[in-house]
Amino acid sequence: MADNPNPEASSKHPKDKSKTELPHCGVIMPISGTAEYPASHWADMLQLIQEAAKDAKFTCEIVSATGRDDIIHASIVTNIYQNEIVVCDVSSRNPNVMLELGLRLASKLPVIIIFDGEGNYPFDIGTIRYLRYRKDMRYYDINKFKNELTAKILEVQESHKKGTYKSFLSHFKNVDFDLDSIGTETQTLKEFLGSIDERLANMEQSKKNSSISNANILYKRAPRIQLAETIVDSMREFIAKNPIFAISTDKDYYTLVNHLKRTHSTLDPKNPKLKNNILETFQVLQDEDNDLPF
Repeated sequence: MADNPNPEASSKHPKDKSKTELPHCGVIMPISGTAEYPASHWADMLQLIQEAAKDAKFTCEIVSATGRDDIIHASIVTNIYQNEIVVCDVSSRNPNVMLELGLRLASKLPVIIIFDGEGNYPFDIGTIRYLRYRKDMRYYDINKFKNELTAKILEVQESHKKGTYKSFLSHFKNVDFDLDSIGTETQTLKEFLGSIDERLANMEQSKKNSSISNANILYKRAPRIQLAETIVDSMREFIAKNPIFAISTDKDYYTLVNHLKRTHSTLDPKNPKLKNNILETFQVLQDEDNDLPF
């Protein structure tokens, strides 16, 4: 190869060549915080995954990382289909994460799922083993998890090289397709990304409509006392963690109230009007949860 005619340009980025020689590990995970998972949790987890990947001689970044905001969805799709390995954290069962994970699983390329064990592991991916970590991030356990993740990355990389890696779709003998055979001539990449945008927008709108509908139901069924939205949210959180919980005794009622008092310490559980309102609202939210299509 001829000498570089522009040595100054090379000196500005002396490490670019070495970086491209390393395989890349993409990360699928939320970045925005919620009541249960603050943004700092995801930042800490991303750093931990990056350290584990680095120990396995991988570069590592979240799949949405891009230098240009106007093509963020193009970057996500491209990274999902091109990264050698993807690590996906399904702990909060975030809808965007599950959509991106579905795209990766369809590619039949290696994916490693991690989960904090809080709540139920998603049923639809129940055949995929996951690495579990502690949500409270205790030092000993986190270091143990990091070493396990590094070992898993190396193991998956080796099995993929040997052709022995078992993809998610390989568990279903009657399901098989070749991504290259899909008729991409009928839908451009721009149209495909547009359809993803539309689906995400529809999901967001559906959540808003559901909230409005639920508010109307709550008003009709319990108009005497209007519960604060934060109390209703706390009930939803309780139901999500305890999907089969039912209030049939005073003990059950106080179990729910104790959960609510974590964020609303002034609640008076002996107030009869408040008790009736809480019980009716809880029943409405349970009915709403059981009616969800997924």
